[in-house]
Amino acid sequence: MGHGIEINDSMFSAREVPWHGLGTVVEEELTAVEALKTAGLDWEVILAPAIAEVPGVGDQPTNAFFPMTLIDGQYQFVGNATRVVSSKYQLFQNVNAFSFLDNLVDQGLKYQTAGSLRNRAWVWATAKLPQSILLAGEEEHDVYLLISNSHDGTKAVRVDVTPVRVVCQNTLNFAWGSSRRSWSARHLSSIEGRVEEARRTLDLSFAYLDDWKLHAELLLATVFDDKKLITLLDDVVEDSPRADIHKDTIRQLFAESPTIKGTIAEGNAWGAVNAIGEYYDHIRFAQADGRTTESSRALGTWEGVGARTRNKAAKALISL
Repeated sequence: MGHGIEINDSMFSAREVPWHGLGTVVEEELTAVEALKTAGLDWEVILAPAIAEVPGVGDQPTNAFFPMTLIDGQYQFVGNATRVVSSKYQLFQNVNAFSFLDNLVDQGLKYQTAGSLRNRAWVWATAKLPQSILLAGEEEHDVYLLISNSHDGTKAVRVDVTPVRVVCQNTLNFAWGSSRRSWSARHLSSIEGRVEEARRTLDLSFAYLDDWKLHAELLLATVFDDKKLITLLDDVVEDSPRADIHKDTIRQLFAESPTIKGTIAEGNAWGAVNAIGEYYDHIRFAQADGRTTESSRALGTWEGVGARTRNKAAKALISL
């Protein structure tokens, strides 16, 4: 394992969930409106009509619109200044996204982070649910709701249920079985009126948490070693010039990480999937000075290479 990233204690101390550091942390129990203001998301998007300059005719209206915001008295483009949406595009304002999440859960949510990416094109908020999951009677996992939205037509509104392992802050939202773990809606009709539909889906998502615990306990009972891990990584790690570094570092984590060694995850398939999660959530994007590329880290965790690799590994391990 000579090609792995050097692992040091700073990679494990004061560790936070991957989306901390990317947005504003709002640890107090804030209402949706208070969290919105604290995170600096109390702005709205408008659709400005795109005008086509036709030679010999002059300016002509089009069916395209530029998403824009009014910040400090000035209109600014959202995302890429060349991106437009059609007249069918339905805006979903930030305040509506927070209120939507609030309305999904009967008990008050505790908002933890919120922020925007890509020049305000993508917006998200995370809220910690009151309940948690306990594995083997000792290992605690918090449960979060994540709502994400785009204002430039690149992403649907989406709500995800996400378990997080407390001891290492790995996100572990695997796509196991047929249980739903998310709800989404495209920007083609009113979204505010779809709370009940989303609530029904989330009821199914909470059933997903039962499946999640069942599958996690199966992995805990599956003996796993470095030889099996090598085979698994050859199957699930995406080809790239750094693929060998990724694999070797995951093997180091499986053997040496204090969040695996000496815990219930040592020597089993649960430890293997956590080593993969730990690498993509916390190690891969670490820089030499200890900082991280926060946007890459969070996006990879939510729907990028980290999410893809975790899911492929989890499915492969369950089928053993």
